[in-house]
Amino acid sequence: MSSGAQARSSDPGPAAEGGLDLDAVRAQFPSLTREVGGRTVAWLDGPGGTQVPQRVIDRVVAYFQHSNSNTDGHFAAALETEQLIDDAKAAVGDLLGADPAGVAFGGSMTTLNFALAHAVARTCSPGDRIVVTELDHEGNVSPWLQVARDRGLEVDVARGTAGGTLDVEHLESLLTERTRVVAFTLASNALGSITPVERVVAAAHRVGALAWADAVHFTPHRRVRKEQWGLDVLLTSAYKWCGPHLGIAALTPSLAAELPTDRVRVADPSPPGHRVETGTLAHELVAGTLEAVEYLADLSGVPDQPRASRLDAAY
Repeated sequence: MSSGAQARSSDPGPAAEGGLDLDAVRAQFPSLTREVGGRTVAWLDGPGGTQVPQRVIDRVVAYFQHSNSNTDGHFAAALETEQLIDDAKAAVGDLLGADPAGVAFGGSMTTLNFALAHAVARTCSPGDRIVVTELDHEGNVSPWLQVARDRGLEVDVARGTAGGTLDVEHLESLLTERTRVVAFTLASNALGSITPVERVVAAAHRVGALAWADAVHFTPHRRVRKEQWGLDVLLTSAYKWCGPHLGIAALTPSLAAELPTDRVRVADPSPPGHRVETGTLAHELVAGTLEAVEYLADLSGVPDQPRASRLDAAY
């Protein structure tokens, strides 16, 4: 079996009427049979992440068994690994509505965001401004506070409303010609409130700032449309949607190509998203991430459609 082979268990297809056959879906998740103190566990911690179907576990194991190699080798396993990375980025592109050329994998969303924030800060001048929000996870706040201290930047905080939503008018009032980044969440991981993404993007772009969205909590619940919404950077984590612990950044390729990221001198500068990746990726987790996207698409029950269409139907 190559890294591209499909190590899958039973089909999770929908019931004849009324949506998914939930018993068939649950049967694919081995962790749902776990017991503690003689009682079956109920996994209720949303911020703790989702559980993983057997087919994702099998895909990770299959990579170790058959294709465990670094890239850039002139032999089968290395070539399979390179194809795996390309396939996974194409799948993530379909999931996020993003150009696969700008997709980057990393240790976690927060790890990627620190690296990207440091790269952006190198393009800023003292006194330039960054906007974050009260609704955001620290993964999209702390990196900006850190680079602000390092580079003499200013951080403005857009407040939330009493109802737990983003005060978009307040955010808009903070923007100036010195604003370089507007970092915000698509959905609060604490409250679940949804941000009007297109309005925030338009406000950021009016002053020439980058629209920088955390989609970690949003992605498992609603379709993401990075390109359609005009986002410059979007971040998510595969462990929130039935995949392994792998961070993902989707950048507009032209932005990824220009950012002064940390990278070794001999690193291949293409595709642009690879400029954000330092050193060897966790290829087994990349394999699991690809399978997680395929699992979500297969929930649609329409196997003959393109993957993006199957994801539309599944959601």
